[in-house]
Amino acid sequence: MDDENESDATRFFNVKSSREFSREFLGKRSQKDVDQERKIRHLTLLLAEAEANIIDKQKFVELAKIEAKELHGREKDAYEKYEKTVREVEALKVEISRLRLIERDYNDKKVSGDFILQSYRSALSKYKSWHEYATKQLETMKIMLEGCGKWDRDNRYKIYFSYKSLPPTIVTDDQATELAMGSVVDYKGIDDVESIMDERDVAKYLNNSTQTEENDSSSGIDYSSFNSTRSLGRLGNNNGSLLHGSVIENPFQESYHGSHLSSIKMSGSELQYLDLKERMKKMELENIQLKDQLYLARDGAKKASELKEQNRGLINEVSFLKQKIQTIYDEKEKLAENIQNKLFADLVGPSRRAESREIIEKVMTEKERNDTLLRKNVELEEEIRRLSAASQFQNVGSSQSSQPSNQTVEESVVYRHMKENPFQQAVKEHEERENLKRRRLDDGGYDLVQSMEQLEEIKKLKNEIEKLNAQSDRARAFQNEFARRYRESVRNITGYDIKMRNEEFIDVSNVYDLGNHFSFQREGKEINLLDSEYAKSWQQFMEKYLHEYDSLACFMSAVTIDLRSRQLQQQTTDSRFA
Repeated sequence: MDDENESDATRFFNVKSSREFSREFLGKRSQKDVDQERKIRHLTLLLAEAEANIIDKQKFVELAKIEAKELHGREKDAYEKYEKTVREVEALKVEISRLRLIERDYNDKKVSGDFILQSYRSALSKYKSWHEYATKQLETMKIMLEGCGKWDRDNRYKIYFSYKSLPPTIVTDDQATELAMGSVVDYKGIDDVESIMDERDVAKYLNNSTQTEENDSSSGIDYSSFNSTRSLGRLGNNNGSLLHGSVIENPFQESYHGSHLSSIKMSGSELQYLDLKERMKKMELENIQLKDQLYLARDGAKKASELKEQNRGLINEVSFLKQKIQTIYDEKEKLAENIQNKLFADLVGPSRRAESREIIEKVMTEKERNDTLLRKNVELEEEIRRLSAASQFQNVGSSQSSQPSNQTVEESVVYRHMKENPFQQAVKEHEERENLKRRRLDDGGYDLVQSMEQLEEIKKLKNEIEKLNAQSDRARAFQNEFARRYRESVRNITGYDIKMRNEEFIDVSNVYDLGNHFSFQREGKEINLLDSEYAKSWQQFMEKYLHEYDSLACFMSAVTIDLRSRQLQQQTTDSRFA
């Protein structure tokens, strides 16, 4: 600044000195010279003011750059906080899913435990009743033994030690469910009760057990066929009560056929008792089946209500997360805007705030363009070095034929072919030599030495052709491998698979949505996005990044971030419902 002020003072001194010199030594000046000097003086003042304004603008631009860096750092911090919040939300989602799985397993186990507990209760009730029946029978046996004098010491010891050979029984859950099946009336008192031959006693005891007082002689029962009828009834109706596959044989089955069984006569009380017994068995079976169905229905209804509740909770959770993410975005934008307005208010006054904002935006735009140009320059230099290495490897004479055959490269690789490659030139020269040789032979001239030289030259040409073909194959393979690695590197770095249909049109597909692609058209140094159905689905991103920011790179990066977010959200949803 001081040097510039000194230069301005020196310039003014020189102008003043020249004026005094002209006044003293050149004599009287004309009016034209005076006007010219006045104009020069005015222009000099304007120049000094312009330089001072430029210096002020440069200072302001430097301050704006510093503030822009600070804003960038604060924006980065805000984005890191946002990413941290997103990670915490994902962790909470995973924890909620885990707790819901634990709750579902607990409910399943609880329902299964209730069902098993009910089976244990049913089995315990049935076998407790049977125990009471057996106790009653043992008391009756004891009375009978005492009456006949058989309740002596030996028989008591035999009865006492009869169970010692049997091991204790341990019942599992599955066995408890099986033992709960059946009815209390399936109790089998004595194994050989069907072998009693005195039908009158059977009828008498049966009438006493059913509390009937009818006269045995007037009952009209055919006692010779009573046991057979009872055995057939048990075989027909109580197959489920047979233990370990044992079959009760009917000793009167061969002597009594269907014609004789149809003439059986029983009293009304006996028929009523048998009917009630069968109905009780059926009702108990139906009761057990209804209990099972009731437990299953309760389990299904409970699971359905749990699934509905989980679905409702997931919907509420998704809406809450969307609102939270939108709130974070709004807070981030509001924070950036407040910081920017505050910095503008601190740097400049209200009158120059709009102008300062425009200057900062222009500076940032120029900076982005400069960075883009620098990156492109570095990429082009790297590409030039690679192409130079490839050309050195390929050598000056190695190239591909004008119409290569059996190429297995991808469709997006662009080949550059020479108009006349060395192979074609060598073939052409060889054909010319052969034609010249034929003409000489036709004219009668035959030179052995010249023919040998030509043969040696042909061998050399063949060797050179083989070398050139080998170099061409190596160069083609190198170019294919280089193109493949280049495309793979571009795909891994940018997240896009780029395919060139021709020199003008380019198809670009994202690695997170390979089924769709953007179409671009190259016109000179510009690349324009073409209209398509897939491009229309990104209308909001196009307006923000292409129109407002004027940056194709920002648009492509934003699309990648959005597609990745959708993929992660879909994976989280699938894992939650799995």
